[in-house]
Amino acid sequence: PEEAGPGGGAPEAARAAAEDYERYVALTRTPLHAVPDAEAEASEVLKIDGLLSAEEVRAVLACTSEADPSAVFDRSSWSAHLADEAREPHWQVVFLQADHVLQRRLPLIARKLRDAALSADAAHWNATLGLGSQLGIRCAELHRQSRGGGLPDPEHRDHGSLITIDVMLSDIGSFEGGSFTTFDADGRRVHHNFPTGRQSR
Repeated sequence: PEEAGPGGGAPEAARAAAEDYERYVALTRTPLHAVPDAEAEASEVLKIDGLLSAEEVRAVLACTSEADPSAVFDRSSWSAHLADEAREPHWQVVFLQADHVLQRRLPLIARKLRDAALSADAAHWNATLGLGSQLGIRCAELHRQSRGGGLPDPEHRDHGSLITIDVMLSDIGSFEGGSFTTFDADGRRVHHNFPTGRQSR
């Protein structure tokens, strides 16, 4: 007899989860130039109000319809233990770097995000110094979450990226809950206000 998968689910669910993870790895695999956790956590989170306009936010949301189905993930099972009342899918992730959807569909926005990140890096961190043309968008994830959605790993860090950019695509007054947090140099969690269109790194 087959063993149940992680969390006591059926073997089919375990196989589906494994296949899902392999697709994720394939989509984000790239040669890495790592920044040590301690160095990253000692850096300051920068905030830019209104980096994306309301029109640009709508354009980003609309371009998810062009993503290949293989680049769309239902991660509801990742946070199922956080969602006592959530039974329907409540966390979808679309990888917009797959097949260069973001760069092809919205080249000006992709360039704006990249330029803002590089400008901030040159002024504060120099994490990309000397890499030049090797730099690009490694991963562009669009997350949609409803009641019960949430990252279950409290120690999550974006290993593999030199600079992480987070942009709020929802009106802050249109939902309750949710929190954007980072770590400081002492490993303590820091909560940040995150209005629509704001970019934080």
